[in-house]
Amino acid sequence: MLTCRRSNGLKSLVKRVLCAALVRSGLLGPLARRARAKEGRGRAIVLYYHRVLPSDDATFQPLLQLDGAPVTVEVFERQMHYVAQHHTVVNLDWLVAQFEAGKPLTDDYVAITFDDGYEDNYLYAAPILRRYNLPWTVYVATGYIGSDAVPWWDAVNESVLSCSEEQLQEVAAWLQVSSPTRSAVIKKLIRLEKELDAPQWERTRHELARRVNGAANNAAPRYRMMTWQQVQELSANGVDIGGHTVTHPLLTKIPWDEARREVAGAKRQIEEHTGREVTGFAYPLGDFNADVQRIVAECGYRHACSTVQGTNALGADVYALKRFGITDWARDARGEFSMDLFALELSLLPIRVWRGH
Repeated sequence: MLTCRRSNGLKSLVKRVLCAALVRSGLLGPLARRARAKEGRGRAIVLYYHRVLPSDDATFQPLLQLDGAPVTVEVFERQMHYVAQHHTVVNLDWLVAQFEAGKPLTDDYVAITFDDGYEDNYLYAAPILRRYNLPWTVYVATGYIGSDAVPWWDAVNESVLSCSEEQLQEVAAWLQVSSPTRSAVIKKLIRLEKELDAPQWERTRHELARRVNGAANNAAPRYRMMTWQQVQELSANGVDIGGHTVTHPLLTKIPWDEARREVAGAKRQIEEHTGREVTGFAYPLGDFNADVQRIVAECGYRHACSTVQGTNALGADVYALKRFGITDWARDARGEFSMDLFALELSLLPIRVWRGH
């Protein structure tokens, strides 16, 4: 066992040293582009975030301590600095227009997206993106914009974050989670909400609340969404505002007429508040099928983003654009953000050889 651990540690060290040497030598970009040139086409990487939070704010400490935590302001700044220097960042309307015109991409492009519409997108992410003059899109769940209500998915997370240790152990046993940590329990709940039908999931939520006695600790500031004034300001400054439904349901789990109201309602509300046409949509929790895609198209959206990992090239389904979530990206053996790993992953994603690091 000791020999195995030493071997794994040595491999990790060698990987980090080689990675740093490649990135800092300046050879990474040219080598990656040369490899992709053999394919005869460029590809588009669509990055997606949810939240960017200050690491020193006690309000957000419980979130930052979870696996899959939001990106900190410091890390996001470093990521965007690198992206601005080494990649061509475009908006999704331009990208989709290339695909619809049948034009292969002549380079590798990056698009930046945010889901849900949290206020921290406006407070912390927007100034950084503006500083580097980077286009971006935020998909908003309109029913929560301008509201102090804790979104239902965050209310579930908050129950786990704020319950006692004894309650946590009981919930973990009930959910049959082998590792009774808060992160593991939240991950199990996320999986269940995707697997269960709407009535089953509603019963699970009520049972969770019962087991933790409605545990909460003034969670509203932690999960605050933007106001409509903030959304309007972003839109006026050129940020694309996309639809993300009204109440953030899993669209395949609800009746089709209800799904249509959710999809169309978000578009209508955003257009009424911003005075700009809404062209893009993102599926809540990446949940969609052919029927949902058809509804999105019929409601007037021109493209939609999934959470399926992958890159996009000529021939991509514009109603199922692939994206890469960034929350857990590029962490070293100590669990800390590594700029070298981030740079390497971003450059090699289009040839899909590095996802197993």
